[in-house]
Amino acid sequence: MVVVTNGNTAGVLILILTPVGVQLLSGAGLNLTSLVEGVSVTLSLPADRPTSRRVGSFHQPKLYGSDTIEVVRSNGIDAMVPANGVTPSPTLDLYVRRNRDREIAVHLAPTFYQALGPIPRFDYITRFDFDADWLGDNNWDNAANRMLPLPAYLYYAVSETQTHFFVVYAVFHPRDYKGGNKRGAILSEVLQYGVKLVGYFDFFELIQGAVLAHENDLEGVMVVGEKKGPSLRDVRVVRMETLAHNEFLKYEFAGLKKVDMGPMRLKGESVELFIEPKGHGIMAYRGGTNQLEAAENGFVVYRYGGSAEEPESLRRATVSNLREDVGYDLVSLYDTLWARAQDGENETFGDEHDFTMFSVRMLLPSGDDVGIEARPGRVGASLRGEIGGRNMARSPWSWFDRRERERALGEWFFDPAETISRHFNPDEPFSLVYIHHPYIGIFGPSTPDASWEDSRMPGVPD
Repeated sequence: MVVVTNGNTAGVLILILTPVGVQLLSGAGLNLTSLVEGVSVTLSLPADRPTSRRVGSFHQPKLYGSDTIEVVRSNGIDAMVPANGVTPSPTLDLYVRRNRDREIAVHLAPTFYQALGPIPRFDYITRFDFDADWLGDNNWDNAANRMLPLPAYLYYAVSETQTHFFVVYAVFHPRDYKGGNKRGAILSEVLQYGVKLVGYFDFFELIQGAVLAHENDLEGVMVVGEKKGPSLRDVRVVRMETLAHNEFLKYEFAGLKKVDMGPMRLKGESVELFIEPKGHGIMAYRGGTNQLEAAENGFVVYRYGGSAEEPESLRRATVSNLREDVGYDLVSLYDTLWARAQDGENETFGDEHDFTMFSVRMLLPSGDDVGIEARPGRVGASLRGEIGGRNMARSPWSWFDRRERERALGEWFFDPAETISRHFNPDEPFSLVYIHHPYIGIFGPSTPDASWEDSRMPGVPD
């Protein structure tokens, strides 16, 4: 039993241990959505457990960052190391089509209608290292530091088959503040401590019905573009999947839409998306009553602009706060979070996962294709976070649909062609043969008609 007190009032949270896990009930005198700041929490346990334990309040703010760096050399790699001792990012092998990947990501870049909740600053998108370091467990506190700007960035990852492009866009917020800025985090820590005591249960099922907050938030979308001709200008968006609280929501272009798929809105090849306030789940933008009412402080409309603008600096010069257009820039996942993930659990990632092998097909320079076993290996999986739900923000290669828990973790990211084929059963020609997928070691040429000779293609038979 969890007792929550705040001065003259008290309430009870009940964690019930069952054969299949833990159920959460709201007891007398407590409304889960009305916890207030300044509460203290005590857990009372059965006789065979410790009798009680005081759960600590919020962590003290940890502010990191230094202008002093030094160059070290490890395993033949030069790296810049902050003076605070943070592990450097591994330098991944270069590949020749970095610029082309960015061009593809720019061509298909979505438009995001970010609804603003009670604390708009915590709904602004930015990059993980907005505070000039790669530590994950100080982002909650540093997000409140108004001396730190929150310029708008989106992460992207590009893969390509003979017929389609698959572009994953990941949206980062330093805080998920569902349930309130402090009260949601307190409830999250209470539940996490209860989990440690009972030893098991499916946390991701529980959060569907509980009000939880957590440090770091990373959700996103996969945009699928069909090659209608030889030029990038000929690529047309045909479908997408968005991530909202461990569920992939499926959408198709109106002309292709099947009965069980939602429609999506496009301006040019830019899909219009809605981002929830506080919890930041992503879905198609409709502009309907529910979405408009969720934006209690209006919208920031993020569009690709080639430079990272900051909403608050523009907001001061804006007459109306109902809608503000802000330009975002793109940053490659490969060179940032994916590079950091190669070290497994570290200051950036709070856990790691040994990903299974995926059987895929790869196009050879000869024009033939061959089956390969692609194994991402053991890499960082969830961003390190200590406030609220611990390590709750998963990387794109760890995203999953809770309705498909039997599928191999990472399949959505590491084999998008197979995933989209299974989810949509496309009517158009749809190849499963990869030309380019750097996250599983397939590196294509820099342009469609370029030579493969300069591409890095490890493991390709002679």
